[in-house]
Amino acid sequence: MGLTPLYYAPVDGGVLFGSESKAILATGAVPAEVDAEGMLEILTYAGSPEHAVYRGIRKVRAGSVVRVDRTGTRARQYWRLEYRDHTDDRAATVSTVRELLTAAVRDQTGHPGPVSSLLSGGLDSSAMVCLAAGLDSRRPQRTYTVTFSDYDRYFRPNPVRPAPDTRFVHDVAERAGAEHTTVVLDTPSCSTRSYGSPRCGPATSPAPSGT
Repeated sequence: MGLTPLYYAPVDGGVLFGSESKAILATGAVPAEVDAEGMLEILTYAGSPEHAVYRGIRKVRAGSVVRVDRTGTRARQYWRLEYRDHTDDRAATVSTVRELLTAAVRDQTGHPGPVSSLLSGGLDSSAMVCLAAGLDSRRPQRTYTVTFSDYDRYFRPNPVRPAPDTRFVHDVAERAGAEHTTVVLDTPSCSTRSYGSPRCGPATSPAPSGT
């Protein structure tokens, strides 16, 4: 399945591709134009299958292969997730989930150097950070929280998120023995940045020394 998305854009005489949209935009062959669907993805922090924010750029769907030849571009699915009835009891379920999560974190941090993690204070990122610390307590880990100015002031509770997750960030970082940094964004800083495609990827990854 792979860990990195693959973007492509059919152009006259062939196709451009890269692991990020900006690699395609850097060629100048595809204009950096955001269509309505792309704007929706930016504002909702969610990506849609095969679409990549910028007009004319596509994303290879997970479990699929894209073939490009003189006749055009065709996508074919080679793998599909199978759904089965869950029959394990609670103890077996907890053990399986812990085993799978630990294996995933181990795969993501299997390189030398410190570990860098995005930490929102929510359940998923907190679990990843603590699991990474448990794999090797001597290995340096850096955690980062990205938030907006006055976020807590304007936060409105809802059934999915009754309270801001940020209040748990420092507790988790301290428990994991991580060096924590909070990055606060405001409207001017965001408006000057170039957007790529929203990505749902691992919260934990290896970071080069000195970053």
